[in-house]
Amino acid sequence: MFKYVLLVIFLIALIEMASADFSCYFSDSICKSITCRNCKVATCITGDCVCTLC
Repeated sequence: MFKYVLLVIFLIALIEMASADFSCYFSDSICKSITCRNCKVATCITGDCVCTLC
């Protein structure tokens, strides 16, 4: 039973990682430094990296 619950939790985490924007999955720093390199304002809103003032 424990293995089944662990497998379900792992699958849910995998689906969330695949469906979310990768640059916002871990922190805003990847969004700011890589995705929005030349922009003054970069932030993650609902899992999407948003770049403004580029």
